[in-house]
Parts: sequence; C-alpha cells; structure tokens
Amino acid sequence: MKDPDTVPPHTVRVSKKAKRIILRMLPGCRLEVVIPPGFNREKVPEILDRKRDWIELVAGRSRLHENSSESRLFPPRTIHLRAVDAEFDVLCVPGPGRSVRLVRTAPARLELSGDLTDPETCRHLFKEWLKQEGQRHLVPWLGRVGASAGIPFRKALVRGQKSRWGSCSLKGTISLNYKLLFLPPELVRYILIHELCHMEQMNHSPQFWARVGSLEPSYRTLDAAMSKARRFVPEWAD
Repeated sequence: MKDPDTVPPHTVRVSKKAKRIILRMLPGCRLEVVIPPGFNREKVPEILDRKRDWIELVAGRSRLHENSSESRLFPPRTIHLRAVDAEFDVLCVPGPGRSVRLVRTAPARLELSGDLTDPETCRHLFKEWLKQEGQRHLVPWLGRVGASAGIPFRKALVRGQKSRWGSCSLKGTISLNYKLLFLPPELVRYILIHELCHMEQMNHSPQFWARVGSLEPSYRTLDAAMSKARRFVPEWAD
C-alpha cells in the first residue's frame, strides 16, 4: 500500500440517486465519495486504495489548474475586497441534500456548505453576498463623497451590471456595481465622483469633466486606468 498521506482528505456523502460508488474531485483538491444508501462504509478505504493512482492524477491536475489561474478558481479559496481592504477565507463543506448555504462564520471567514456540485447556485450566493457587502460599504462611501462635494442623490442601489461600473438615472438614483469592491480604493472613489457629477450633468460635456476635475484633479489618469480595471475582478464574480 502506498503512503496514505498522498491521498487527499475525503468526505463521504450518501445519495439516494447513486446506484454505485462515485468519486468526485471538488475545488480545492477535496475528494468526495458518493455512496448509495446501505453501502458498507468500511469498504471505502479499500476502494480509495485501488483508485489511488487516479486520485493522485486528478488531484495533480486540479492543483496545477488552481495555481496557474487563481482568479478562475471556483469556489474561491480567498476573496480580497481591495476597495475596503478586507480579505475573507472561504471554507467549503460538502453536505447531504440539494440545498446550499453561504454564511459568515467569523469576521474574516465565509462558509459554503451543502451541495457544492451545483456551481450556478453557489455562484449566485457569492454574488448576493457581494451585493450585501456593496450595500454595506459602497453606499455609505457614496454618501460621504456626495456630502463632501455638496451633491445630493435620491437613493443608491448595488447591482451586478455586465459592463457598467455605475450609472445615474434621471430620477436621481445611482446604481453601483458590486464588482467595484475588488478595485483599488482610488479607482472606486473616482467612479463615485463620476456618477455623482452626473446628478448635475447627465452627459460628458466639458462642463461635466470640469466638475469632475474640481473634485478629483487626477481624473484623467484614473479614467485611463479604468480601462484595465477588469483585471482586478475574479472570473467567478464577472
């Protein structure tokens, strides 16, 4: 028998739909063993030993993929919100059933639990969490910048726009993209100023840019930097 330490840690899940034992390599090189009801769990170690070469091969490929493209990894192992200088560790806990939950279990830790084989539901939960964080951080930030600039707005929303970082409606509603949380703070502040100035000028006229420049003298440099800002956003959030 080979060294047992070379086999990734595994969890065992009973599935009523399973007709036979199934091995799944989940994100983070976590091995899940799916067994049908009534299957003898004592046979699992023997099966893992027979499948050890396959497990090592798939785990190696998984590590290589994760190391070469951290931003593509989903679920993420860590989430870095540069805008507010916050970083969260993500703990994934596979569980029985088809439901999935994402909860904050510590100031800097999120726990994703349940059916981790459903990536769309998992991704939706992370995006909803980002919206909440945006409401918690971006909206008050907008209020502070607006108060300092003397520019009021009716209300602010946090959304997940595909292409826009922010927008301003004729009714005085400013919409901010939760992806701003991944950007450096100076870029976020520029976007807040940009949208606030649209409260006074619903265009990109010379008067608009003059108002932006009065609040942020480096706006040209920051505006140019926004063309490459997508690189700060992980693929799973985009």
